[in-house]
Amino acid sequence: MSGFRPWRVVHYHLDRAGEGLCADAGTAGALVVFWHRDTPLGQALLANDELPLTAAAMSERAAASVAPAVGWRVVGQGFEAPLPVRRPAPAGLPNFGALARLAAPLQTPALAAEHAETVSVVICTRHRPSALERCLQSLQACDEQPLEIIVVDNGVDDPATRAIAERFGVRWVAELRVGLSFARNTGILASRGSVVAFTDDDVMVHHTWITRLQAAFGDPEAAGVTGLVLPASLTTEAEWAFEHTLGGFGQGFRSLRFGPEFFSTLRPWGVPVWRIGAGACMAVRREVLSRVGGFDERLGAGTSGCSEDSELWYRMLAAGLTCLYDPAVVVHHHHRGSVHDLERQMEAYARGHVAALCVQLERHGDWGNLYRLLVAMPAYYLRLFVRDALTAWRTRTPGLLAQVRGYLMGAVYYLEHRHDGGAPAIPALRPEQP
Repeated sequence: MSGFRPWRVVHYHLDRAGEGLCADAGTAGALVVFWHRDTPLGQALLANDELPLTAAAMSERAAASVAPAVGWRVVGQGFEAPLPVRRPAPAGLPNFGALARLAAPLQTPALAAEHAETVSVVICTRHRPSALERCLQSLQACDEQPLEIIVVDNGVDDPATRAIAERFGVRWVAELRVGLSFARNTGILASRGSVVAFTDDDVMVHHTWITRLQAAFGDPEAAGVTGLVLPASLTTEAEWAFEHTLGGFGQGFRSLRFGPEFFSTLRPWGVPVWRIGAGACMAVRREVLSRVGGFDERLGAGTSGCSEDSELWYRMLAAGLTCLYDPAVVVHHHHRGSVHDLERQMEAYARGHVAALCVQLERHGDWGNLYRLLVAMPAYYLRLFVRDALTAWRTRTPGLLAQVRGYLMGAVYYLEHRHDGGAPAIPALRPEQP
């Protein structure tokens, strides 16, 4: 993408006095995320040739962007976000007035202390003390503090990482076996909360993150919860390509419930569990981990490449449990900064995804995983190659060749490691633990 110019990420608060948006000659435009108080409701991509916009014009753009989420939160039925299992029912827009009237349904929920889950936060890190420090600062600024924060140093015993953990007064644990699943399982075993939440060192959590997680787990059917992952910045070509061209981590601004219907309907074609959310913003009940096991240690960054999170969700759904995507649970993610790093990431994602499909076939005998592996994924890559060729490669998909390499490497990786490890048992909380 020659001549790339950075984009701004603008957080526009609708509950404040109306403001316009100016152009910035140093950028190509702005990704505007619309908020009401602490609730994200939608976003819009505004190129510089559309700017400046007056306050009235911004209100019009906001109304179009937030209508689905506001309709879902205020009206409900008819405004649900569509799952792959059905077509959404047609519905008109609600006749709502000033945004101030929406304060009650959009404000941060509060749970009585005796009903709130205790949350242990696990952050796995490796050779990135500066990123870890930024992540811990964001957790320190949360309105509600978790029961504990556990930093798992993966593959190394890094004095710099340990010093940062000690400075913030959080627990530091070393896991010398390289692999994100090893590290996350070590964090789970060290934890004491009824909910174990996971984020990454390249993430900054929103100040309501813990409160929103506790509110989401107020739903007794929620075995696991994921949330909205917004880009922290879009200043490099790689960050823009990951967020805009490849889709990023976000799953929209309306809640999604992934349960038995979702799983059973799509089982013959490979259940798209990656739609549940991202491991950078996820939490699971400790009792659920005790029931289905921890992360499969053949999968994840440092081993297969990724998909340790989605494979765990697959196991949870196969056990008849429900996962909830709640867009009010928000983190900001720093994407890969260079094109080289992005291509390596996309190769790892494809490799890990293929390995996870093989693991899911092995564990559950669901032939839909084989259909996705041998039919859906090759067809997807072929469509991208044809599309890019028909546009004379002007719309070249970032990292496409890297993804194909990863796809081929994933099957080899699984065959070499299929007898290694697996998902370890997780003990239940002892009665003396909180």
